Amino acid sequence: MRVLLVKVARALINERNESMIVVSPPLGILHLASYLREFRGDEVQALDLRLENEKEDQDELLKTTVLDFQPHVVGLSVLTHEHLAAVRASQVVRSALPSAVIIAGGPHPTMYPRRTLQDENLDYIVCGEGEETLGELLGAIEKGDDTIGIKGVGGRQNGQVYINPQRIGADNLDAYPMPAWDLYDPKRYQYIKERMTLAPDFLPYAAMTTTRGCPYNCTYCHNIFGKRLRKRSVDHVLAELEYLKSLNIRSIEFYDDAFNVDRNHMRGILDEIIRRGLKINLSFPNALRADLLTEDDIRLLKRAGTYSLALAVETASPRLQKLIKKNLNIPRVTEAIRTAVKLRIFTTGYFMIGFPTETREEIEATIDYACRSLLHSALFFTVIPHPATELGRTAGLNELDAPIEDWNYMFGFSDLTAEPAQMVNYLQRKAFR
Repeated sequence: MRVLLVKVARALINERNESMIVVSPPLGILHLASYLREFRGDEVQALDLRLENEKEDQDELLKTTVLDFQPHVVGLSVLTHEHLAAVRASQVVRSALPSAVIIAGGPHPTMYPRRTLQDENLDYIVCGEGEETLGELLGAIEKGDDTIGIKGVGGRQNGQVYINPQRIGADNLDAYPMPAWDLYDPKRYQYIKERMTLAPDFLPYAAMTTTRGCPYNCTYCHNIFGKRLRKRSVDHVLAELEYLKSLNIRSIEFYDDAFNVDRNHMRGILDEIIRRGLKINLSFPNALRADLLTEDDIRLLKRAGTYSLALAVETASPRLQKLIKKNLNIPRVTEAIRTAVKLRIFTTGYFMIGFPTETREEIEATIDYACRSLLHSALFFTVIPHPATELGRTAGLNELDAPIEDWNYMFGFSDLTAEPAQMVNYLQRKAFR
């Protein structure tokens, strides 16, 4: 089959005149592309609409690509703040090529399956990890078989929506091929400022994950990959790094949920990067649990080429750390920050404002912690209680009526704190100042 995989983009500027687009290598669709080509023999194209700044340009590029390629299937990769852009994209595809089967996947359909299927232009959704689910779904479509029993698939039958239980993919991630890097043009991404890494080096770069899953139980977590840590072997990771280096990729961003939870696995990768003399820049805009990082770990990260990392602190309140089940050891976090900065690694802190029952004093304490720390930069996100998370269930939210239309990374739709919403917004602005 001919399959077009599309990373949709929110091109609209919000009411505060802020663009909320963050552009990163589209790992999700590149992983799917390689899987479909290797295990099914499909002809796959990838399209990243985030590289187009205007809504009209995105729509025209999508339409032109669909008309030229004539795909049997179009897959849309969607984050929640892009859900309206996904509806627009499905309309463009349906109008340009009515015969195409349109499928949405990614974090948004996983978290909001029934709401996503309210888009009548969508035929199916894929929830959770996509490789095996999408492969099985395409096989059923190709043969005209029933799709209602396929794990991870949602759709309609006899006018009724069905959502099948998610599947967790392979235990051994070496079973999956590396992403389809031949579909990725690093020149299109090299000079983009809106990168995941807040200190971009503007070298040709790519992104990578070495694990899936996270054993921790943070109440706000999407939990797409499950709670069991699954790994690629060190050799598998290094084979991809060396391949990327042969393409003149000189910088790598790591997007794991828990890169350093298995310390031996992390150190094995870093040791091999050093031993093989790859001399490649490394950044961790995600992936590192701060209170597990020892000074030896951070020194090894530095020796392997790490120049930038981000540590998700969330809150400086011990009470809230327990409430949200992150349970960070804040003194150890402080020590990790101090060590990273001492080693001249650009260090960013991630914080969240708006946890249930959070008081002004606790918000102020988090702001004060960030300011007193040695962090080079910090971001203060709004707590978003997505209905499918423990936090959302506790807040009593329903996926069909959660007010997500104005959601973005910095401004949410729910105030769960002990303070008036106006005060919380003021404190967030104060935090950035």
